Amino acid sequence: RDPLGPFFCADAYPLLFQHLGLPVPRTLPVRSRDRDRLKAAVQALGGLPVIVKLMGFEGGVGVMRLDSWTTLVSMIDYLVASGREPLLAAYVDQAVHWRVIVLGGEAVAAYRNTPEPDDFRTYASEDPADFTTEPDADLVRLAVAAANALRVDFAGVDLLRHPSGRIYLLEANFPCWFAQSQIVAGIDVAGAMVDRLLDLRRGMLGDKVSD
Repeated sequence: RDPLGPFFCADAYPLLFQHLGLPVPRTLPVRSRDRDRLKAAVQALGGLPVIVKLMGFEGGVGVMRLDSWTTLVSMIDYLVASGREPLLAAYVDQAVHWRVIVLGGEAVAAYRNTPEPDDFRTYASEDPADFTTEPDADLVRLAVAAANALRVDFAGVDLLRHPSGRIYLLEANFPCWFAQSQIVAGIDVAGAMVDRLLDLRRGMLGDKVSD
């Protein structure tokens, strides 16, 4: 969205969102194997289970739910000793996972991600009933705020809606997998992207660009 955009990379975007005051599951970086610090972190996140997340993967890879202290300790020992700096986050139970496709400050598509058997993680739905072009206004507001935080015009934003009504940002991806909306629900995200690029180009060059 700005000249420095190509040089801006927020690898720890949950912490960026948290810093900007956007609602995310409580998240802390882990850089030590110290047991007392780890216990304090778990307590600050509301206790077990907790989520351990490694950045830089996709499709749910690197996101792990740890339900016991012994499992958490051994996992953190391994990750820190391997030179990784995982994020430790609160586990939001019974929440519905939404993916909102943001383009030009608006939502062009949205769909529920559904869990697979024997997995707490969720994946892109293959049911057309899970897709909508008019998602809840609160979901859109947060999704657009997440894209703005990353200085991008287009993003696939993941959010959790808890039964209490609270919404949490998980991540914003650029580039992102948007084809699910086209394949399953026939929502022309690609066409909207091309239209957006043409509109931006016309804005830069005026009448020099024709249809």
